[in-house]
Amino acid sequence: MATVGAGHKETLEIQGTYAIVLEVLGRLQEAADVYQQVIIEQTDLFGAAHTTTLLTKMNFGVLCGNTGDVDMQKSLFEQAAQGLTQTLGAQRPHTQAAMRNLARVSDVIHQREANSNVPARSSSGSQMIIRDLQNAKSQHLNGTTVTVQSFDEASKRYVVLLHADQNKQIKLKPENLKDSDEINPTSPWRKLTARRCTSAASNSRRSTATGAAAACQR
Repeated sequence: MATVGAGHKETLEIQGTYAIVLEVLGRLQEAADVYQQVIIEQTDLFGAAHTTTLLTKMNFGVLCGNTGDVDMQKSLFEQAAQGLTQTLGAQRPHTQAAMRNLARVSDVIHQREANSNVPARSSSGSQMIIRDLQNAKSQHLNGTTVTVQSFDEASKRYVVLLHADQNKQIKLKPENLKDSDEINPTSPWRKLTARRCTSAASNSRRSTATGAAAACQR
């Protein structure tokens, strides 16, 4: 049975799917490492302007948003939007999705600057996402969804419910939270690229591809 090598297009497609799976599991740094390597190899194999490379950059951009690196996210979305416009045309679904995501992250950055990095007060029960934690012991929480319980006026912090840690309550500064409906893995372009990953992986004869595709599809 013929096998494919580390830099083969099918291998890279599976690795791209694996990065999405890692992100869903909350292993954000591992996912970032995979995305970066895949982008390097896809650029070498296909070129920086190829649709496959640009879609991987969009996926990586979503991850950057979940880790709080909106500047990198904007850069990746800009590259994807410009490249897809030139490659596919402005009216294609992938291109329009990239432009929408670029507009969203640009608006997020603009609002953050306008409000001195402090978001509007969120009500009890709101779903938020943790971002921009810099402490080494807390960075793993970036990208985690929490539920707002209250706002502690004394400390000027939100009291949130951390579902990933047995509903533990923690306090976070307003600038360390973002609305859960901001750019995330359920955006229209992520659904399109995820289906592409599933299709490519399911056509591979390697057993690892089947597992990766199933995880991506969920």
